[in-house]
Amino acid sequence: MTTYQEYIQQNEDRDGIRLTWNVWPSSRIESTRMVVPLGAFYTPLKERLDLPPIQYDPVLCARSSCKAILNPMCQVDFRAKIMDTCLDEEELNALKESLQNVLILASCQCSGWSYHFWKKMVQVHELGCEGISKSFVFRGTKDYSAKQVQDMLGLGRGPAPQRMPHKQISLKTTPQAPVNRFLQPVQSCDMSLTDILEELQRDPWPVSQGKRPLRSTGVAMSIGVGMLEASFPNCGARIMMFVGGACSQGPGQVLNDELKFPIRSHHDIDKDNAKYMKKATKHYEGLSARASHNGHAIDIYSNSLDQTGLMEMKSCSNHTGGHMVMGDSFNSSLFKQTFQLKCSRELKVSGAIGPCVSTNKKDNCVSDVVIGMGGTNAWKFCSLSPSSTVALIFEVVNQHGAPIPQGGRGCIQFITHYQHSSGQRRIRVTTLARNWADPQTAIQHIQASFDQEAAAVLMARMAVWRAETQEDGPDVLRWVDRTLIRICQKFGEYHKEDPNSFRLPDNFTLYPQFMFHLRRSQFLQVFNNSPDETSFYRLCLMREDLTQCLIMIQPILYAYTFNGPPEPRMLLNGEIQDIIICPNMKILKNLLDAPVSDASEVLQTRFPVPRYISTEQGGSQARFLLCKVNPSLTHNNAMYGSEAGVSMFGGGNASDGGAPVLTDDNMPRSLSDEEIADDRYTSELENEDSSKKRKLLKNIFKKRSSIVVLALGGVLTLLIIIISSITAIHRVDQGNVGVYYRNGALLYQVTDPAIHWMQPFFITVSQIPVIPKKKLKSLIKVETEKEVQKVEIAKGNRKRRG
Repeated sequence: MTTYQEYIQQNEDRDGIRLTWNVWPSSRIESTRMVVPLGAFYTPLKERLDLPPIQYDPVLCARSSCKAILNPMCQVDFRAKIMDTCLDEEELNALKESLQNVLILASCQCSGWSYHFWKKMVQVHELGCEGISKSFVFRGTKDYSAKQVQDMLGLGRGPAPQRMPHKQISLKTTPQAPVNRFLQPVQSCDMSLTDILEELQRDPWPVSQGKRPLRSTGVAMSIGVGMLEASFPNCGARIMMFVGGACSQGPGQVLNDELKFPIRSHHDIDKDNAKYMKKATKHYEGLSARASHNGHAIDIYSNSLDQTGLMEMKSCSNHTGGHMVMGDSFNSSLFKQTFQLKCSRELKVSGAIGPCVSTNKKDNCVSDVVIGMGGTNAWKFCSLSPSSTVALIFEVVNQHGAPIPQGGRGCIQFITHYQHSSGQRRIRVTTLARNWADPQTAIQHIQASFDQEAAAVLMARMAVWRAETQEDGPDVLRWVDRTLIRICQKFGEYHKEDPNSFRLPDNFTLYPQFMFHLRRSQFLQVFNNSPDETSFYRLCLMREDLTQCLIMIQPILYAYTFNGPPEPRMLLNGEIQDIIICPNMKILKNLLDAPVSDASEVLQTRFPVPRYISTEQGGSQARFLLCKVNPSLTHNNAMYGSEAGVSMFGGGNASDGGAPVLTDDNMPRSLSDEEIADDRYTSELENEDSSKKRKLLKNIFKKRSSIVVLALGGVLTLLIIIISSITAIHRVDQGNVGVYYRNGALLYQVTDPAIHWMQPFFITVSQIPVIPKKKLKSLIKVETEKEVQKVEIAKGNRKRRG
């Protein structure tokens, strides 16, 4: 019999789909009690060798409200025949739009190149000019619209016809397509591209001391988007930006040109001290909207030791599906896609999280609850690779009082319209069906269908989305913790008053571990990461497939031994041993070369190319590993200074075989104990009957009664003081306090026995004379004596307060 794990793996290999729950709760209320929402990870261009294209149009459902594509889950009524003899206005407009797309694809050459460089000025090179290098120069401080770029460069217009009086023009001449001097096929501009690269030099514009070189990245990107808008609208194309520094002038500026002003950090953003961030972000969001509207992808390649403004430019890659790489590699195909979703009436889609943008098309399967990019059932991908994966969140809308028949199944259909690299228009349809189950009677089946890996990645993407759009970092961490506690409360088992008895089902055991690493990851922790690095890491998490996302959340640590092939180990610091190199041993050399060769294969298959670090224990680069391992041995449980202990820099430990990790993070065990304690407290409040709840609340009240009594006593004392002070002030106004002036200081003497208790107060505060002598003489009467001048406040004078 096939296990759930094998079933999940087979579906991923065949369809590129992973679900958080593979048996769905039958009502909306029960679905919310499952804590983790019903979600799906779908890879539209999953590579399959046994999936040849079919050379005919798909068969659509006849109902206008459905339009789903024929699949094995459909029920067909062969007795009913409908013959459509006319078109309504909506279908006629769709037909016109399809014909326009066919004309565009038939008349343009998609394999083309264009070069433009930006420094203080922006240069656009003409590739159709032979013999000389010709370029157009734009100001780096002015934003140009698509219409201005089109008029200045003469895009979209063919050359003027030349008069030839001595030759008779043949009527059979084939009409020429409009010539684009800036976007040329590769085979016709190879020499021009080579000459431009060879003549490329550093910006000759002088840079003053203490200043930065001026870069006009925002204007260059604006001109590139405008050129593609005018030349190839609604056709697959991409813009590749190679950035070596931050934009320092014009639209999209992210920092000042003076070196004394550094680029913004996370601290500046939290304090709202990032001067250029909002304006630059708005500029790039406008460019990304224009590019995504025409199906153009924007790739950003950042190669600089400092930040280059990726945080402000992230929308250009997020909304268009382009790549964002902090390196120097490129390996992708050219696509233009539209993704649409259909589902059963018991389900509605809440949103999508991935490298796509909403098309704002609504259907009856769109939920009112918005998560991610919601409010639609169709999204647009301007670029896709075989590893691009989108996360979709669903809501069960079936009411609790409307049971689903026994054996009923819910269906979801994914429809992807895309343009292949060969220029063909293709449609890929993936349909899945899962069983419904009543959690009241079949909670074991729902529990056994849980996919902890898919759930961990879905919660990671939702947490990153919250951190990017809604909440601050601490609030997101608290949301992750609350969700984990609710899962442990729902599916965990334990004996009362025994925390060590807490157990989770086998298919839930890794989920707390994933959440532990997620809390410490660079996706949610911004400490020691620049805003550009944070944006880059989060962008990678939003678009890679589920396996790569799991590796990002919890990296894999392999152990190489003489006893067998490499084995994956938990990220525990105690598992890291010293490597002793013995010369003249070939078997040891092969062991040391094995991880190097495996790392080389990983570097060749992954995109973007990961950072490769080779280090040893105690080396300067070992910090990259120590920041990832679980602190199973810390300064709290390590015995320093003893023979059985460990040395921070000395290496090994004879007993435990590990070095301590100095960190403030909780160990997985302590984090689990905290969750168990919170889970146990919450479960006691929910599961005890009413009498036990009253008893529990009574015990809590007894423990806190002393604090309540002290608080009430303090409030009562404060009220007595306030009332007494009001009475004393009234008596002071009646002239019951004497004021003495000696050596520049005021001394008070209380003459009324009823307020004699205020004498220390008046003596203490009287050392600070706050009344000028002139004003004092006008308010009081002075009587001179030999040693002391006695002054009495005039009776009935309410303007002066003692």
